Amino acid sequence: MSRLRQILLIYIFFNIACVSIDIPKNELRRSTNYTFAKPNTNAFKTTESKELDHLWTHEENGNSISVLSDCSSSYDPSLLQIKNGITSGINNLKTKSSNYKTYNKRKALFTHIEGDVDGVMTEFDLVIFKKNGCVYTLTHVATKDSYSATKDTFNNFVSSFKVD
Repeated sequence: MSRLRQILLIYIFFNIACVSIDIPKNELRRSTNYTFAKPNTNAFKTTESKELDHLWTHEENGNSISVLSDCSSSYDPSLLQIKNGITSGINNLKTKSSNYKTYNKRKALFTHIEGDVDGVMTEFDLVIFKKNGCVYTLTHVATKDSYSATKDTFNNFVSSFKVD
């Protein structure tokens, strides 16, 4: 997947989420109360994104890891509603797993899905949770063929992500 296509996919992915759960895009207020270790391989490079807090793209396969926070909404959707909003624009959606776990001392929804995005079979990992009035979404977006190459890097990133 080309780098431009991957960035476009992420842009569409999060714009669908904002529209689906009625978050006005111009009112997003980002959190600054978290820390993390950047994806630890040399192949992941920081990619600029106005829609996301942080985005790293794998130079060889186009897979990405990202963080989106929103502390501005007075609307309080459930974790499941957020997940459904994010995934609503994915064709042939198949949920491979979806479980609630404790993460950052809060209830979190961990979801692994696959689907067709712009004709490309794609796999996604989502970690969605709320803490201190903010919603956090951590994502791993990968082509089906290269998903396993970056899954461990995403898992390590998730393990390092801490909200104060």
